[in-house]
Amino acid sequence: LDQLAQIEINGIGRVEQPPASKAAIESMPTIEIVEAHVDSESHCAVCKEAFELGAEAREMPCKHIYHPDCILPWLSLRNSCPVCRHELPSDTRGVSPEANRGHHLVDNEDE
Repeated sequence: LDQLAQIEINGIGRVEQPPASKAAIESMPTIEIVEAHVDSESHCAVCKEAFELGAEAREMPCKHIYHPDCILPWLSLRNSCPVCRHELPSDTRGVSPEANRGHHLVDNEDE
């Protein structure tokens, strides 16, 4: 049942991506939307809403920008840019293999 739930979350045939690390997320600069941003990035690729002058946005290393309320939940689930799939570092150390697979049916760990 847990495996079916994970398929529902990740989609059939998709390789599961880990969430972005907290350090990587925190290092993304918060920027103010200016006219140049409005001209080049007319909308947030996550919610599809237009950026407003003076609003805050988060800028990924690939230079794509997003509303903070859109990109932060996204990065808590996967470590890549929604537009170009540029990957941020993830915290894969310390996570059990079962958690990475999305289920806890196996209770034996090598630690």
